[in-house]
Amino acid sequence: MFFDTKTLEFNKILEKLTKYAASSYAKELIRDLPILNNARKIEVMLDEVDEARLYQIKYSNMPFGGLSNQNEIINRIRLKANLSISDFLALKDLLYATKNVLAYYRNYIYKENPNSILGQYFQSLNPLKKLNDDISNIMNDEGEIYDTASPKLNEIRKKIKVLEQQVRAKMQELLLSKAKMLNENLIVIRNGRMCLCVKAEYKNVLKGVVHDESASKSTVYIEPYSALEIANRIVTYKDEEKDEISKILSLLSQTVFAYDVEIKTNFNNLISLDIIFAKALYAIDIDAYKPIINEIGVIDLNKARHPLIDKDRCVPIDIKLGQEYEAIIITGPNTGGKTVALKTTGLLTLMVQAGMLIPANLNSKMAIFDNVFSDIGDEQSIEQSLSSFSAHMSKVINILDNLTYNSLVLLDELGSGTDPKEGSNLAISIVEYLLKKRSRVIVTTHYADLKAFAYDKDNIINASVEFDTNTLKPTYRLLLGIPGRSNAITIAKGLGLKKEIIERSIELSETNHTDLSLMLNKLDDQNTKLNEQITYYEKENILLNEKVKELKKKELKLEEEYDSFILKAKKEANMILADAQEKATNLLKEIEAKETIKEHELADLKHKVRSLEVEQDEKMIAHEFTVGEEVFVKGWQRNGRITKINKGKYEVLIGNFRVEFTKNELGIAQNVQKPKNVTKKTPSVNNTPNIRQAKLECDLRGFRYEEVAHELDLFIDKAYLAGLKQIYVIHGFGTGAVRKACYEYFKKCPYVKETRFGGEGEGLNGVTVVYLK
Repeated sequence: MFFDTKTLEFNKILEKLTKYAASSYAKELIRDLPILNNARKIEVMLDEVDEARLYQIKYSNMPFGGLSNQNEIINRIRLKANLSISDFLALKDLLYATKNVLAYYRNYIYKENPNSILGQYFQSLNPLKKLNDDISNIMNDEGEIYDTASPKLNEIRKKIKVLEQQVRAKMQELLLSKAKMLNENLIVIRNGRMCLCVKAEYKNVLKGVVHDESASKSTVYIEPYSALEIANRIVTYKDEEKDEISKILSLLSQTVFAYDVEIKTNFNNLISLDIIFAKALYAIDIDAYKPIINEIGVIDLNKARHPLIDKDRCVPIDIKLGQEYEAIIITGPNTGGKTVALKTTGLLTLMVQAGMLIPANLNSKMAIFDNVFSDIGDEQSIEQSLSSFSAHMSKVINILDNLTYNSLVLLDELGSGTDPKEGSNLAISIVEYLLKKRSRVIVTTHYADLKAFAYDKDNIINASVEFDTNTLKPTYRLLLGIPGRSNAITIAKGLGLKKEIIERSIELSETNHTDLSLMLNKLDDQNTKLNEQITYYEKENILLNEKVKELKKKELKLEEEYDSFILKAKKEANMILADAQEKATNLLKEIEAKETIKEHELADLKHKVRSLEVEQDEKMIAHEFTVGEEVFVKGWQRNGRITKINKGKYEVLIGNFRVEFTKNELGIAQNVQKPKNVTKKTPSVNNTPNIRQAKLECDLRGFRYEEVAHELDLFIDKAYLAGLKQIYVIHGFGTGAVRKACYEYFKKCPYVKETRFGGEGEGLNGVTVVYLK
């Protein structure tokens, strides 16, 4: 395998990537990030980074605090070498990072996705709480060993404190008695010993050991003999203290050695996660996504950007290679972006094969290659005294010698630096050889012969970088299928070259045009016009789509208004019908109560029929409903009880539901006939719920979409167990979200036989009647 990382500046990508890693060891590994050619492994790496990218966007950053380069300490543990205090502190940091990363996984990732691809790293982590407690019981976070680390250490330190107090007391006594001999009335530490600041002229008067003197020689720092004996005893105990601490650390090291496998596993997994999440953070910053990879040499980049160019200035390009054609010949003027197109293709290929997401639209396709060769730039081998042509050709020869079937070859200005005719023939021969070896090839050139060569081959396509002749600047958009022109005369004219020189140049160009040149120019013009037409129709299509959307919105609004109108009309009709039914019922009762009807009584009844509507209306207008009164709800054809009256609105309890109505929607409560001759039965003892505990109706108005399934579960379970065959679900009209949730539930519920919308008097489309099995 060979990957030209230097020419394609992959090392610069890795250096940028290191800035996103938390630990120094992860940064070291990133600088040597391997480029693979195993499609399966690459796919896994890309999936891991893509998943990490989503978690980084959705949640906070992964808490890698405490993770550093603990590799050396892990090697010491493996060799069973006693650990120092700094080693234990570094180990505590590692355990701290392990605990926090594992908590992040449990609190966020596992709850959302128990089968996370990254789960293998997290699930292998062990917080080693006991080991962490063992270390914490010996020392604090600054590495200070506790007095209680061992009984002997505790005893030694107590003795040291007593002796230090004795020394201080002795020194305080001398501060008072020898005050005239001192420059300062304080105790100072020199060479770890307590000293007095004695005036130079008294250094032989105050007996003791001289440990230091001031820069001016006016002060001598003396440890008095009277305190020396006690201080020496302190030194002895200090040595004993060091020996005891060494024993404590040795025992603690033995405890750590028992966890060597778990510690190494934790470290390796945390470093792997650090690298994965560094890639994810970098991907977020450059707007990178996971491509679809393949092993058949297909590259289909959509809106790809070079990651080292500022994304606000970089012009996205589309590159297609390996499906319809195996080579692209890019022609056109210098500084037009041809080289950027080469480098973008090569660099994004290397990034993918290193497990990195790329700055290109979703569903872009990238091939996995065994080799990525490139000859880009105008480097010369000064040491070998080679010309530009020789230097380029030496590199091309090296590429051809190491070529394999599955290679990507990127050649900038192939054949340049020599006679144009020979150079173009040589370039054509090299491209033919590369294609014979089934490589994928992108070549940039100025030669017109290469354009003609591409026209003549089905597996090669011409391309160019768009040039704006009005502004005389390249747009950097790559145009596949359209060869480029040099635009030299146009540029010179725009820059102000004399008119007569421009005209002569055009004349010479037309005279020297071969049939091939004329044909190519004609094809260029046709392609340009075709491209303009395509762009025009794409814009027109966008406008038409927008108009279609607007018309659909209007259609939807009209349908909603229509439904609202029909609902209102049906509601009014139901009210009228209910009123008429009530009046007719009363007349029938009056007729049934009479055994015979005389003519004047019949006339009187006919008069009542004609006047009933007016009488009922007058009666209702005169009647004042009160809270607690039983009423008949016309639209529901059921009795209810008024629970609240507010500004002309009457809240009525119907069954278990409270619904607001206006006065004209209510009537006098209907009599409910009690069944006659009902024989009392002794209830049987079983676990079947009483039908009175089940509800006939479930009102879901005001519920959220995600709350519907839970409410229906409770409602239908009780109804089914109670033996109900027909129930009502009130979801209302609203946005339709609750109704949608209901019907999704009904499709999956094993107890539901069939459903229908409510009819007149049942709530219409705002209610669904459910039939249970």
